[in-house]
Amino acid sequence: MENVIVTVVVLAAAIFFGWSLFRKIKAFNRASKPGASLCDCCGGCKGGTCASKRMGEKLAGMADRKAGKKQLAVAVTAAMAMSLMVPSAFAADTTEAYGAGEISFEAHQSFEGFRDGLRGLGVGHESLIGLGIHKYLSAQVGFSFGANGYLGNVETGFNFTLLSTVVDTDKFDLDLWLSVDGGITPGLELNFDFLENLGIYVRAEVPLAGVIKGLTKEGEDDWETSVGLSIVPGIVWTVQEGHQLLLEGSFDLLWSDAADASGRLELWSVALGYNFMITEKIEIVTEVKTFHPNGGDQEFGIGFGVIASL
Repeated sequence: MENVIVTVVVLAAAIFFGWSLFRKIKAFNRASKPGASLCDCCGGCKGGTCASKRMGEKLAGMADRKAGKKQLAVAVTAAMAMSLMVPSAFAADTTEAYGAGEISFEAHQSFEGFRDGLRGLGVGHESLIGLGIHKYLSAQVGFSFGANGYLGNVETGFNFTLLSTVVDTDKFDLDLWLSVDGGITPGLELNFDFLENLGIYVRAEVPLAGVIKGLTKEGEDDWETSVGLSIVPGIVWTVQEGHQLLLEGSFDLLWSDAADASGRLELWSVALGYNFMITEKIEIVTEVKTFHPNGGDQEFGIGFGVIASL
């Protein structure tokens, strides 16, 4: 019962904090002037060329303020919708909470999209510090960096996550978390370990982000909350102690009137990962993946990272 009470109280506080931050972001965007950098409004892009920045350069020269504002709103909406579905720099892995007092440092690097050389290449980096606050509660503070192959169109971002292992048994685990960045993302992961060296997991996240879908009759911003759904099923095989192979799929859907999407599949991918311990406290995670964006060509990516615990 103790773990349930702690989880409910902390997640409720996190939701209140996240919603307050979310309202402040909306108020800031509402006051933003037409022609400002769209990347300041959309929460950033993770890798590749920032479509919102390109659109912003086009909109900046528009003379008609009202028309420019309407097109700015559409561009912001499109950029935010896309930012919900950009592949992460994290390699294939299961979600793990921290023990009370444990500190963890993680750094992950990815390279995705090799079809068009450096111009089409997406370079992503995500790093975080994690802390075990309580037996049933952990926190993470993360930093993300994205750019193209020339290290141009650089975008950065920060996020805060609360993570709780609500159920922890030999055969079944349930993890819950709440992340706050450009929006709010609640998530969960179910782990089933019915066989000695083989486990199955399913991870789900629901990204929520406020976007402008146009203008009202009074010329005010017309807001909506775009909803995403990411479902990640996976299989993990412990080859030997400290060595794991993972096969992971990912399916990202979007609901947004602004993007004319009603449960549309925006991106799906398949990844093969190999994770191994080099010491008792340091783990290396790697993956190769193929991903398929909606309306785009199949692309390939590689990722690797280091996880160190104290």
